Amino acid sequence: MTLPDQPKTIESSGNRCEPRLRRKLGYSIAAIAAIILLVPAARFIYHTKTETFSLSYFPGNTYAPARDLPGVDEHGEPRVVLVRRRGQMECFDVFYSQKLNDLLEANPSRRVNITYRVFYRFGRPFWIETLDVAGLGIEPSTSRFTVRGNYRTGNTKPGECF
Repeated sequence: MTLPDQPKTIESSGNRCEPRLRRKLGYSIAAIAAIILLVPAARFIYHTKTETFSLSYFPGNTYAPARDLPGVDEHGEPRVVLVRRRGQMECFDVFYSQKLNDLLEANPSRRVNITYRVFYRFGRPFWIETLDVAGLGIEPSTSRFTVRGNYRTGNTKPGECF
């Protein structure tokens, strides 16, 4: 027989920490999911990539866009113009180096590899750094003469060539 005024008993598992444990587990899973989603987003915002390209040598004044650059720099190093095609456009780099010039003059293919570090921001290249030119390291440096307009080698944005 049950008395109507008697309080009902609540059955308990005896573990009062269970809701707190579930909450902590939920927060942990949410934090892990957020990290998994944010890492690619952070990479999209800013990252670097190393790329190597094969460029062709244009001796003397044979490449029109670089004709108005000095034939030698302030140290007497000769101008070396290297060009590659990317789609419909030509991307070029200009160095001043006797070693690079001699290497290319002796090379029958007149092609060399250049390795760049390309800096990306929001998925678009915004800056390039030369890491190696034809195995000579960074010795054939880009001269101040090649910085024209807003970018190196004229007004060609890095994103158009990388």
